[in-house]
Amino acid sequence: MPQPPLAKSLTVNGLKLHYLDWGGGGKQTILLVHGFGGNSQNWAPFAERMRGDHRVVALDQRGHGDSDHAREGYPVTAFAADLHGFVAGLGVAPVICIGNSLGARNSIAFAGQYPGDVAKLILLDGGPEIPEKVTSAFIARLPQRPKSFPGEQAAIDYLKKGNPGHGDDFYRQVAANILRKNWVGQYIWKNDPETSWIYESSVRQEAPYVWEQFARIACPTLVVQCEHGPDLPIGTAQKMAAMNPKARLVQVKGASHGLHQNKPEEFERIVREFLGK
Repeated sequence: MPQPPLAKSLTVNGLKLHYLDWGGGGKQTILLVHGFGGNSQNWAPFAERMRGDHRVVALDQRGHGDSDHAREGYPVTAFAADLHGFVAGLGVAPVICIGNSLGARNSIAFAGQYPGDVAKLILLDGGPEIPEKVTSAFIARLPQRPKSFPGEQAAIDYLKKGNPGHGDDFYRQVAANILRKNWVGQYIWKNDPETSWIYESSVRQEAPYVWEQFARIACPTLVVQCEHGPDLPIGTAQKMAAMNPKARLVQVKGASHGLHQNKPEEFERIVREFLGK
C-alpha cells in the first residue's frame, strides 16, 4: 500500500504555506500548483503516479487550503514570489513546475521572473488570460454559493448537486479538503473570500504583464489545452505556442479542466512524454 503524503508547512514571505510531500525517487523535484479555490490534495491521483521516479510536492497557494490568508492581497507577482521562496526554502531548484488553471497563470509569472528556478514548465488548461465569458460566469455564480453549511451532510448534499455521480465518501473527502469548521460550528470555505477579486479584476488587469512574462520563459514549456476546458481556448493556446520558441502545444481531445484528477493516467502519459521518461 502506498504511503500517504506528509503534511508540512514552510514560512514564505511572512505566510505559513502548507504543502504535501509525496517524497519519491529521483533527484529532480516536481512542484504542483493548483487552480483557483483548490489545494494540494487536488493533485493526489497524479502525484501518486509520479512519485516513483521524482520527488513530488504540492503547495497550497496563499489564501487557499491550509495556507495563510494574505492581508496584502493576491497579485500574480505575490504568487510568483511565493513559489520562488518556497523552492528556495526547500532547496530544490530547478524544479519541474506543473500548474493548473490559476496555478498555470502563476507559474508563468514564476518561470518568467525567476528563470533559474524552473527546469521545465507544464501549463494545464491555463494561460496569461481568461476569456471574459468565464470570468463573468464566475462573478454571476458568487452570490449563489452558500456562505456556510450547518453540518457535514449539508455540505455533501451541495457538492453532489454540482458534481453528481459519486458516493458519500468521495464528497466527504472533497469537503474535508475545501471546508473547515469555524468557531461556531459552521462549515465554511477554506479559501480567503478576497481571492474572488482575482477573477473579478486582477486577471484582466494583469494579463499584459503575464503575457510579457510568458515571452521571457527560457525553459522547455508544454501548453496542455483541454478541448472542454473553459480557461484556455485553443486560440489562446496557439498564440502562446507561436509567441515563445521554447513552448509547444498539445490539445487533449475530450478532456476537461480537471484532467489531472479525472484522467490522471492520461495526464501522466502526456507529462512523461514531455519529460522524456
